[in-house]
Amino acid sequence: MIAVITKGLISKEERAEPAATANSALRASRLISNVRQRKMIPVLPIFAEVTDKEPSVWFFCACAFSCVLISWQLMKWKKWLAVVAVPLAILSAALVLEEVRNPDVGPAIVRELGYSYVVVAYVSAGAPFIAIMALLSRRKKEPNQSLQPTRYARG
Repeated sequence: MIAVITKGLISKEERAEPAATANSALRASRLISNVRQRKMIPVLPIFAEVTDKEPSVWFFCACAFSCVLISWQLMKWKKWLAVVAVPLAILSAALVLEEVRNPDVGPAIVRELGYSYVVVAYVSAGAPFIAIMALLSRRKKEPNQSLQPTRYARG
């Protein structure tokens, strides 16, 4: 049984030696050195799909839209609630960019889905921050100059 398993690992010269004259320790050391010298090379490459486990572009757009909408409602009510909106935007960006920025999965995503998927991911991660900056820079409307009712001339 052992001869059948190790047949491919032993060279022709080693097989030509009679078993009675060969030292078993020497044969074992040669066998180990032969195993170390040979490398394991798979016959067929294994392809793993990444895209079936990745969120769709619509998920990215939904995350960005919901974060912008929540930030807008919070900051429309009180501007200081940007303190709540910014961590929400950070959480949304981390959720969207988690797999795209991964050094193991990122190149496979680009290979299978293309650069447009990555661009959409980055745009949807940055959209809440742009909305928060725009809402913070917005000025309040000034009240009317006169608080008295207007008079219409009838004629």
